Amino acid sequence: MIFNKKSIVVVLLALCSLSALANNSSITRSESVGVVSGILASETSIAEIPLMYNTSRANMARAYGFKAQYPLELFLGKSSYRSCRMYYKDENYTAEEYIAFVNKYAGANVELSGVQRHYGAGGLQCTFTGFKVLASAEEVAKKKAEQQKAQQGNVVVADDYVIGDMPVSVLRLMPEFVLFRLLGEDGNPVKDPKHECGNRIYIDPAIERGAIHAFRAELNKYGNRATLKNVKMMNGKCTAEKVVPLSL
Repeated sequence: MIFNKKSIVVVLLALCSLSALANNSSITRSESVGVVSGILASETSIAEIPLMYNTSRANMARAYGFKAQYPLELFLGKSSYRSCRMYYKDENYTAEEYIAFVNKYAGANVELSGVQRHYGAGGLQCTFTGFKVLASAEEVAKKKAEQQKAQQGNVVVADDYVIGDMPVSVLRLMPEFVLFRLLGEDGNPVKDPKHECGNRIYIDPAIERGAIHAFRAELNKYGNRATLKNVKMMNGKCTAEKVVPLSL
């Protein structure tokens, strides 16, 4: 039988868990947690190896004093209680039944009641007595998509504001805009500027098309370095009043 890497990792984790349970098979203290909600994870790798599953569950039953031979184990994501990710119930599930259970509810928003937190028994773990589905996997996915759509619809364009003069190295000059690299205080291009304007600023008013060639030639005399005057953020884009050659 060939197992994937994920299965091998799960087996190793299970072996560690079994060792811990064997070394400490009694609960030293318990406290009531109450109700815990979260998203049921689709974790069934260990159940795909029946012998490992049966041994693991039998050790859990012994550690927690369960009557069930193969108690139910659930993994919760986005849990309202972060101290435990795994939760156990004194109810018998064979490997096949466990896989069917997880496949049925994986991705659903569920609620566990009667949750208790235990110390000892191979480490800190939690048990529960009640299981309730709050929203199916389809409902959870639909709600997430609606929230993402709402967030996109609520994007607000930032208010207009003044940035000021900017020293730049001009990469391309057009009548309506300039492509540039931002210059640092040392006069060299900034390696990772992450500037709010990116590398494009629009010129308003635009340079007359008949004068653009002469302007480029003048700019070339200064190593294509220039100052973008009175840069502003307006309606979500950057504008400059004019481009002035910057002496070296």
